[in-house]
Amino acid sequence: MYQFVFANKDRYRVKRVIWMTRSEKVFSMMKDLNYDVVKIRSFKGFFYHLRSGVHILCNNASFSGYKHDLNTFLSFGAIKIQLWHGVGIKACGRLKLKNPETIKTKFYYHFINRYGQPGMWGRCFQLATSEENKRVAIQDYAVLPNKIIMAYYPRNCLNQVLLKNEATLINKIIELRKTHRIILFLPTFRNDSSNYVLPNQIHGFDTFLNKYKYIWIQKKHTADTNLGKLDDGECTINLDSRFDVNVLYDYIDLLITDYSSSSSDAIAKNKMTLEYCPDFDYYNKSDRGFVNDFSLYHVNKTIKHPNLLFEAINNVIELNPCELDSHKKVRKFLFGEKEWSIEEVCDKIVLQTKIRKSI
Repeated sequence: MYQFVFANKDRYRVKRVIWMTRSEKVFSMMKDLNYDVVKIRSFKGFFYHLRSGVHILCNNASFSGYKHDLNTFLSFGAIKIQLWHGVGIKACGRLKLKNPETIKTKFYYHFINRYGQPGMWGRCFQLATSEENKRVAIQDYAVLPNKIIMAYYPRNCLNQVLLKNEATLINKIIELRKTHRIILFLPTFRNDSSNYVLPNQIHGFDTFLNKYKYIWIQKKHTADTNLGKLDDGECTINLDSRFDVNVLYDYIDLLITDYSSSSSDAIAKNKMTLEYCPDFDYYNKSDRGFVNDFSLYHVNKTIKHPNLLFEAINNVIELNPCELDSHKKVRKFLFGEKEWSIEEVCDKIVLQTKIRKSI
């Protein structure tokens, strides 16, 4: 979205499109690409936080201690837009609580969460991809119904410009696809990983990949702290936890995940998906839990035992998801009927938030 708006400032009648960052690495990378980038903790960062008429986030803006993309305390006078970051099955807010209907919980989510967040981010606009996604935004995070923008997530639209490391990896994958099938493995974070068995810990993992000519690309969730080591192997590629996997979906044959919203991203891209969940009962009852029936969000039967994973991979990797009724049903449930371009997403945001009047 940033790349598109930056290249179309005249279209949206904006003077500057500024990327805020805390990272020296990101700052240098954006500078090399001739983008307008400013460090958050700088005089310019302070000035442009106050000067900008629109603030956009794609992650949490609450009191969680998370280092946000913006200094949210300086967002009071701006139009605030929360892109969010995935259509996920796991509960993240009120729905993860055992008693979400208590007076104390309702008070927090419907008053403190809406009016007490830094910069009034509790009253921001938020994207939702379908009626189900809208329901979850309202019930899980108490987003105001009139602040919901029905559209695609920008992450699911066609990427504008690849970064150097992204282009390098994609070129490598394109070459590997001449002789191999590509599997992307993206486990989410969990409070306790004692009930989880990583695929590379299953006996015969490397032999399986070699036998069937699979390349296994894997990446930990940025919030993971206890899942264990993702081992290197002859047929394995490990990615940095901050690598943007959204650029890879067009080049893979199968996504394997658990409770991650990456499953929905792959479905949006019409890629085959498989859920490997050996700690399903624990995660459902003792960890975060789910916002709805797990099967409504997923195309294939959930794999709950490590010994069944290899067979399940072989059973689905050759299938075309677009020919499966289950895929069509889940895709419609999570994303509706329409496929959005990045132009349409940005135009819808501008129309509903009346951004032009604030700039």
